Amino acid sequence: AADYGTITVDGYAQETYMARQAVVMVTAQTEKDTLAEAKAENDRVSRTFRNSLTTLQIPDNDIVTKDFHINERNVRIGDTDQYRKTYVVSNTLQVTVNDRTKTSKVIDQAAA
Repeated sequence: AADYGTITVDGYAQETYMARQAVVMVTAQTEKDTLAEAKAENDRVSRTFRNSLTTLQIPDNDIVTKDFHINERNVRIGDTDQYRKTYVVSNTLQVTVNDRTKTSKVIDQAAA
């Protein structure tokens, strides 16, 4: 009869990887009395942000819309029982940053 033995392995391994790219999500949200005003303002804010990324040499194909919402909101007028309707437009852009040294600059542009 064959004699079977036991193999025991103990150990620890760790590997560290440097990220090659960063993904930054930026949401522009605007609220106005009419949908047209809210959309126009959101378009302006989003366009300004996208244009600012060209100065950082972020290619246009690395900027994509991930989420877009239009919502109505009822805002109470003072301490009364009256409400007025507003429109909220949200546009979330995903920016892929292949040069990690530019990540904080993209965030700075979003906050500007």
